[in-house]
Amino acid sequence: MGLKEQIGMDLLFKDMRHAEVARRHKVSREYVRQVANNLGIERWVPPPKALKPRKIRLRLTIEERFLKYVHKTWNCWFWIGNQFRPSPRGSTYGYFNPRRGYSIGAHRAAYELWRGPIPRGVLVRHTCDIGTCVNPDHLILGTDMDNYKDAISKGVLVFGNGRKIFSLDERTK
Repeated sequence: MGLKEQIGMDLLFKDMRHAEVARRHKVSREYVRQVANNLGIERWVPPPKALKPRKIRLRLTIEERFLKYVHKTWNCWFWIGNQFRPSPRGSTYGYFNPRRGYSIGAHRAAYELWRGPIPRGVLVRHTCDIGTCVNPDHLILGTDMDNYKDAISKGVLVFGNGRKIFSLDERTK
């Protein structure tokens, strides 16, 4: 088999580029192009690369993301995500990030998700007095004054020495 036939075989069956064939047979690229044209071989096109399977990232809805951090019991839904304590002696509250760079109290997020928007200047209060509870049935809207009156009626207040005074009722027995 002659040189032209060997060059043609490399171009056709080995998917080699003109430059690779020229190096292998120690001839110029121009000579390889002329041989390819004479034999009717078109310019080399690389074979298509196998497609890599793309990782499909399913986006969760805000509600699904929220529920990932909730532990449901028969009564309360406890927030097990990020938490903070507004004061050293205060209750612990959860907070939720519905979008990047923005956080909201977990109980406020729960109210908005299941009950609707919260008017401006209104608090979301817990009827169960558990700061980490996000059960929408235990959340009600109210003002600062409502919250204060509720604390007085339940006997839970902070007085001069900073100690809480609790009243015993049927929930704590």
